Amino acid sequence: MTMKNGLLYIALLAGGFAACNGNADNRVLNDSASTSRTDTANDSMSVCFQRYAGPLRQDTFTVHLVIREGRVNGELVEMPFEKDARRGTLAGTMKDSIITATWSYMQEGQQDTLPVVFKIKDGNLLQQPYVYDGKTGRETLKDTSAFSQEFVPFDCRKIPKQKS
Repeated sequence: MTMKNGLLYIALLAGGFAACNGNADNRVLNDSASTSRTDTANDSMSVCFQRYAGPLRQDTFTVHLVIREGRVNGELVEMPFEKDARRGTLAGTMKDSIITATWSYMQEGQQDTLPVVFKIKDGNLLQQPYVYDGKTGRETLKDTSAFSQEFVPFDCRKIPKQKS
């Protein structure tokens, strides 16, 4: 799948979500309230996804992606229940349906980065999970990691705002 086909796939996905939400136009321009949107002026696509985890599904993870000409920017927010959140920016590339990026985040007043790999499949976003490396004390990605963490489309308006 080429980048153009990838953007077309996402645009079709966005149209489907808009149709499900009763939007007769099927294209929402510059509307941060939508699940996804296409800005025809700069050929970019903005989409949001969310997943819940933990024994009671109280851990919340959200992703906002802006995809333009093979470049990906956005935000990833991890909010484990009753633990410190990690919030930061994503910057990377998309080839076919695979997004490879660097997540620059803040946690407990400390700035850090981690690699992140996503895959868009069947309208959802899949992420490779991290494994803890006891020797370095850091999370890492294994090259053989399956895309086992599934995010579903999500309304961008509902992404938790950073507390001031």
